[in-house]
Amino acid sequence: KLFDSYALVPREYRSIKEVLKLPKSAKQAARLFSSDVGRYTASMEFIDNVIKDCEPGKAIDVGCGAGFLIEFLSRKYKSFEFHGIDAQRNLVDVARSLTNKKISHLNYLEEPSDHTYDYVICEFGWDFDDIAVGPPPHVLKSIDGHEYCVGCSEAAEASFGDILRSWSKMLAPNGMLVVTGRLRHAGDIKAFLSAANANGLVLSSSR
Repeated sequence: KLFDSYALVPREYRSIKEVLKLPKSAKQAARLFSSDVGRYTASMEFIDNVIKDCEPGKAIDVGCGAGFLIEFLSRKYKSFEFHGIDAQRNLVDVARSLTNKKISHLNYLEEPSDHTYDYVICEFGWDFDDIAVGPPPHVLKSIDGHEYCVGCSEAAEASFGDILRSWSKMLAPNGMLVVTGRLRHAGDIKAFLSAANANGLVLSSSR
């Protein structure tokens, strides 16, 4: 049972994680994800623009889903070695079939990869359910006119810290983390950057 967009998902599916268990083929995964095509296209273009200026190396896509990004990048950058990991078994099977690359079934928060990579790439590689929300009252502040909740941003920083610590263990010395997607507002961006800094990851001044 598949749907033309997330908006059509019946109430019986209580979370996006349940919906992600549905696709059994690349065609089915594409149908489900096509409702977000604008955002996927923009994020893939961003990652493409980063990778094209990088030295060839070993890269892993964390939360790789059905492997569409890996397939796109591996066709374009043949001197790179691309791997992937995802927590959804069915999507791992789809990605393996689509890409013919090494795709591992694991949850990076529970069992980090035992390999290191020159590039750790993440495109929508976590779920909103994984990011904590602060308790009320929700006190608002603003950054350059963008409002955010202080408590929710602080709670999100702790969640992003767990994610970034896992990714940091996968990075080779002088490795690069390339991330896009699912930073919803100024509070998320602040939380993510603060967590990155706390884990020794510094924002690239050229990007």
